[in-house]
Amino acid sequence: PKTVLLMMLLKLILPPTRLALIGTQPHGGKLLLALLRLLRPDFIFSQSAWWHKRFLGVAGCTRLLANGVDTEKFRPTNDPQQRLETRARYGFAPDDRLIMHAGPINLNRNLELLLDLCRSSDWKVLVIGSTTESYVPELAEKLCKGGVKLINEYIPNIDRVYGMADAYVFPVMDPGGSIEVPLTVLEAMSCDTPVVTTRFRGL
Repeated sequence: PKTVLLMMLLKLILPPTRLALIGTQPHGGKLLLALLRLLRPDFIFSQSAWWHKRFLGVAGCTRLLANGVDTEKFRPTNDPQQRLETRARYGFAPDDRLIMHAGPINLNRNLELLLDLCRSSDWKVLVIGSTTESYVPELAEKLCKGGVKLINEYIPNIDRVYGMADAYVFPVMDPGGSIEVPLTVLEAMSCDTPVVTTRFRGL
């Protein structure tokens, strides 16, 4: 809703122009839709069928437009030695069964599911925290104490981390926990890493 109110203000002070909005992570429900009906943007691009249905009729044109990632940066690791070296760098053995997740260390991400997996199986779990989002220290401590390896720093070659994992897990269920089409899922897929995910929004 704040974004739509800002667009309404800009529409008043700027010359007439065509207006397009992209709903990567819409919030507000009925209030958002009511404001959009007042704004009447020319285009709304949604990232899930759920929001696409709700955006119909509040804009001149509504289309589904999923996210994408750089497939040159995120590509399969075809060098077995590089995979072994990356595992060793982060403290994992060549024969470890390894899953990973990347994203904010927040309570709405359902990260406890990864903790349960770590405690109840022989899978090793790696979580790469976000350096740009809010951080819940209590949750981070709980994960670490439960055996999850947590790295909360920027990793420039994260494609290699995707490549060393046996699978990428996206456990989020709360609609506020991620954008509609999570980039990390696409990055993992682009690296040819198998993905296990909840039935989340645009996925």
